[in-house]
Amino acid sequence: MIRKEVRSILVIAALVVILASCNTLHRVEQLPEGVYSMTAKDYGSINPVIDKPAITGKRLQVLSAQDENLFYLRDAGSLSPLSVNEIKDSEKVRLTRTVLDLDVITIPFKIRPSVEGFPQQMNATFNGALYLGQRNDIYTVAKDNGKLRLTGHGYGFGAFLGVGSVTMNPFVLQNTVDYEYDGFVIQGGLAGIYDAKRFNFGLAIGSDLLMDKNRGNWIYQGKPWIGMLFGIQLN
Repeated sequence: MIRKEVRSILVIAALVVILASCNTLHRVEQLPEGVYSMTAKDYGSINPVIDKPAITGKRLQVLSAQDENLFYLRDAGSLSPLSVNEIKDSEKVRLTRTVLDLDVITIPFKIRPSVEGFPQQMNATFNGALYLGQRNDIYTVAKDNGKLRLTGHGYGFGAFLGVGSVTMNPFVLQNTVDYEYDGFVIQGGLAGIYDAKRFNFGLAIGSDLLMDKNRGNWIYQGKPWIGMLFGIQLN
């Protein structure tokens, strides 16, 4: 039977997924500079231009939009500009790329499994971490009634390392103290992140290490937990 804490985090995750599916959140103003991949099918959504060579490598390079061009197609070392007007009306062009992802994350909810007869716990205490991983970006360029619509999202996997605080009391310290305090912990683990371009969220699996003299008595020392994370991109 799924416990109340697990149900709560699943409900919150479901609500965030529904919110992230909204196209408004995925709307972006400008395509980031970089090297993208494009399939032959997507290239077919571009109107033919007499002086534009056929793209055989299915690779394109995106430059900063300093002029009327949306991006530049690259093939055999040459660049061919592509303007918004060259995308067929009611058609979409999908661009993909893989990049290094550096985020600042927080994990507001951690579920700790039952340990030594102590029941399953859901903790909500302060914590923060740096996340480093690989992200796959997907951008969709579309034109409806002559107007450009650019949306994007991404997903990735990586590792995180950070700090936090956890409530310490006689129960979790095996009755070696008779008081309660907030213990300083180092946290680390692995995470999967979904990038909605306005915010990031995902799931993390990690463990905490208490850094004070009571670390040997803490029943959760080095024990795994699962949590939900939110983050902001640094790069």
